[in-house]
Amino acid sequence: MAFEIDTSDLVEELKEAVKEAVATMPNAQSPKDYLTTSEIREYAGGISTGTLTKWRKAGLKCIVIDGLNFYKREDVIEFMDAHRCA
Repeated sequence: MAFEIDTSDLVEELKEAVKEAVATMPNAQSPKDYLTTSEIREYAGGISTGTLTKWRKAGLKCIVIDGLNFYKREDVIEFMDAHRCA
């Protein structure tokens, strides 16, 4: 004996529930605009603190607030692109 079950309504309800859940989630997946020193070191491939200091001396922009350095993601990308080998 086989039963046929119409699941189209269930599928639509699940789609709506997922849309609502996603819409109310905090946007944890979007990248931050400003990164700390440790985050930027990891972002740049695990560079050392000394290398990051050299980059700042070579022109990498940073923001200092209460003695903490912050780096704008776009500035780091721009800096690295400017030092790309031919």
